[in-house]
This record gives sequence, C-alpha cells and structure tokens, in this order.
Amino acid sequence: MFQFFQRAFSSFPFGSPELTEKMKRFTQINIAEAENFVRNLSQAKDFQDAVRIQTAYMQNQFHAFGEQTRSLTEAFTQSATGVVKNPFRNY
Repeated sequence: MFQFFQRAFSSFPFGSPELTEKMKRFTQINIAEAENFVRNLSQAKDFQDAVRIQTAYMQNQFHAFGEQTRSLTEAFTQSATGVVKNPFRNY
C-alpha cells in the first residue's frame, strides 16, 4: 500500500520524497495506534472503562491529526515553493 502512495506522490507535480516519507510514517503510526486502541478496548473491564479508553484514544488522535496536518502542510509548502522557484526541474 505504501508503494501506491509513494508512486502517486512522486508523480504529483508537488510530490517530494520528504512528503511521501511523512505520509508513510504517519500512516504506520496511525495503524499502530488503532491496533493498540482495539487491544486496550478488548481488555475493558466494564462500560465506563471502555468509554475512558475510547475517550483517551479520540483525544490522542485529534492531537495527532493536528500535528500531522501541520507537518504535512509544512512539507507540502516547501515542496511547492521549490517547484515555483524552478518549474521546469522535471523537464
């Protein structure tokens, strides 16, 4: 799956190895967090424990989404700036 993203981003005019690598890393982190959430949820002792686990997961994911969005925006902006400075770099 990561190869699909890598090919898609490398063919995109503003694609950059840094942006692709960040997307790959964030996807791996998010999948691992989801797996951890399911494992923790399966060990909930009662309904309140399940709600606590889900609330903590959602708060962490919301925070991670903000950080990942900021990081991807910075990488995309740097890549786009490079293309604007040298629009014929791939030709």
